[in-house]
Amino acid sequence: MFQIALIQGLNRDVTGKIGTLQDLIDGYPSSIYVDDAWYELGNTYMTAGNQGKALEAYTELVNGNKKSDYLVSALLQLGLISENKGSNKTAEEYYLRALKSNPAPEEKDIAFDALLTIYTNENEMDKYVKLKEQYSGGTGSGSPEEGYYTIAETQFNNGKFDKAIEGFNRYLREKPKGANASNAYFLRGESYFELKKYAESLKDYEVVLTKDDARNYAKAAEKAARICAEYETDFEKALEYAQKWEESSKTEKSRLSAQKVALMAAYEAKKASAVADYARKINASAVSTESEQAEANYYGGKMAYEKGEYNRALPQFKSVTEADVTIDLLAESYHLICQILYKQKKYQEVTEMVEEANQASSNSNDWIARNLILLADTYVALEEKAEAVAALESVIQFYEGDNPEIKRLAQEKLDKIQGKSGRPANKTDNKNKNRLELDEGN
Repeated sequence: MFQIALIQGLNRDVTGKIGTLQDLIDGYPSSIYVDDAWYELGNTYMTAGNQGKALEAYTELVNGNKKSDYLVSALLQLGLISENKGSNKTAEEYYLRALKSNPAPEEKDIAFDALLTIYTNENEMDKYVKLKEQYSGGTGSGSPEEGYYTIAETQFNNGKFDKAIEGFNRYLREKPKGANASNAYFLRGESYFELKKYAESLKDYEVVLTKDDARNYAKAAEKAARICAEYETDFEKALEYAQKWEESSKTEKSRLSAQKVALMAAYEAKKASAVADYARKINASAVSTESEQAEANYYGGKMAYEKGEYNRALPQFKSVTEADVTIDLLAESYHLICQILYKQKKYQEVTEMVEEANQASSNSNDWIARNLILLADTYVALEEKAEAVAALESVIQFYEGDNPEIKRLAQEKLDKIQGKSGRPANKTDNKNKNRLELDEGN
């Protein structure tokens, strides 16, 4: 009859299969196939989505023949059903009973993994660790001494970062040189990072970078570099970690990202040779875009400009103005080109470049105003004071940005030209207003 039931199952006759199994159980209680029938009946009900009937079948099995070959499997199924019903305590009892019933290695792993989930949710790490010590030999969840790590990792994967940190703390206290120590430091660092505790996360990433950890080294270097650059403003450290990130990157895209962070950090740390080096690397990268190359040239140009190397800076800024970049990068590069021309006393070129710059920077009020102030300085150098006054008055009257220093500087320069002290500028006429509107690209 048992074979008949199996054939009915293969033919998708679920009702017939259940009836045949029940007839075998009721009619032949002493049959060697009774345990098979109860277990298969439970499985059939589980597949059909009837966990209540499955529970009854598995319970009959485990309460009957204590030496059944299906005992552990049925206990595991009862644990699963109890979990699905939200009865974790009952599920725990079934899984513990399975562990005591001489399970096969793979069954032991299933029980441990299920208990891990339960103890993690209940924050009962000690229970799990003690079980691992008592029933050593499971492979799915690691050796007994790694139990604290396993629970902490599960908490991390579930997004419970505070609990994960507690678990990794416990593990690292118990096993500072354990097999998972480096990964524990890394995941604790990731947990701190998710909680925006950047100083704490940096310390853990730094520990990982002292270890022979190919799995996490590049990721730790990346996070350390970004934290130092964006949150700690320690640009020398950011450069150091970005270099480690670059050296350990396994893809061209990752290497390029590291080079971009290194370039920015090198500029902020005023490391001129490193800026030049990383600008060249980014321009030579097979995966860098035109805008990324332009941004590299921007930093290279800024570094050269600050060192007074205007002939080196000028072509780099010009390359930025020819690329698809953000308006802020574009507007500043244009302004610095104007500044270089002014410093080189190429005053006529300044007047032409300011007009081009303001047309291109039409959405950047601050840079347009700065360009007009520079234009006023240029007109003073050309001894065209009326034009200088008009440029400054247009800034004073029409600038609507958020930087009060711009209007203050324009007023100061205007007072100096007019030989006045602190008197506000005269209201500009329509001619001057029209000039500003043209400069602003409207």
